[in-house]
Amino acid sequence: MSGYKRATVTISQEEYRRLHDADMQKRFQKKKKSKDSSKEVSPQLEALKSAYSQVESRQNHYEQLLGNLSEEVRSVEWQASEDLIMRQAAFYDDVIREIEHSADEMEASLENRLKVFQDELQSERETYLLNIQD
Repeated sequence: MSGYKRATVTISQEEYRRLHDADMQKRFQKKKKSKDSSKEVSPQLEALKSAYSQVESRQNHYEQLLGNLSEEVRSVEWQASEDLIMRQAAFYDDVIREIEHSADEMEASLENRLKVFQDELQSERETYLLNIQD
């Protein structure tokens, strides 16, 4: 026999919130970067954390409201809430990847500009020294 099997696990709302919070903390931890970049906090990351905090606050309020609904409606709403949380987490992952990618591109561009500047400066020095020696 072949076929797709599916298992369902039920956990308490408190356990789900604890696991979700731990996952979000892990997602938003600062990456250790080399040299000075490890000391700076990205403004985009701070804005993202702030936005997430607001979403989490609304989610907690929403869950409190769900507590007042009948069991059947609560089940449907809870599933929709879980789906929304999963989509939000995926969206935040995409945003963080884009921010990191942009930061990497910016760093590479700055390094390239610095090398060009240093090469031009060295050329100017050599020209200046030749003019002085003549």
